[in-house]
Amino acid sequence: MVYAVVYATERSSWNANMPTSAELEGLFRLAIFPVFGHAHWVGPTLRIVREATVGMAITHAAWLLEADDDATVGRVLQELNARLQGFSRDFSVPVAQPYAPKLHGSIAWWQDGRAAQTITRDMPRESLRRLAGLYQHESPIGPSPSAWGEFAGLGLVAATVVTLGIGIAVLARRPAPKQLPSGRRRAA
Repeated sequence: MVYAVVYATERSSWNANMPTSAELEGLFRLAIFPVFGHAHWVGPTLRIVREATVGMAITHAAWLLEADDDATVGRVLQELNARLQGFSRDFSVPVAQPYAPKLHGSIAWWQDGRAAQTITRDMPRESLRRLAGLYQHESPIGPSPSAWGEFAGLGLVAATVVTLGIGIAVLARRPAPKQLPSGRRRAA
């Protein structure tokens, strides 16, 4: 039995649609059905990390594969490539990295679904563009290296929301413009 992390990247221009997590999961799941030999994905779903760069959205998708041997992993890669390219020509050719627990996380981490819990998994493209750079700490192939864990970026989001909320509250509490004798208003 061998384990490998299968990984692919999709690059969409802002005008194109990013693949949804459901679409990606379906493409990965379908890739193992025609393969002879034992092969299955470890855990309930794949890991998806998204990022925004100038003019494009990048989607990273990875899933831990358990297979009979390296030849079976190769057949899964071929089938996955055919499915991804049939879906969109914006996908890279998928690759398989030999599983390394220190890099890819424990098998239990994949099995119980923690691998799939990323901040950007289902984030809309518009949000990615506005928050570009905040989530660069998410690893697409294993646990994030952050000491705060998977949701380290939530503190930044919360701080942004609180700051925006305070700014809106300050604007709302601003005194009304003073009335001049002529009936015109002047700024406070």
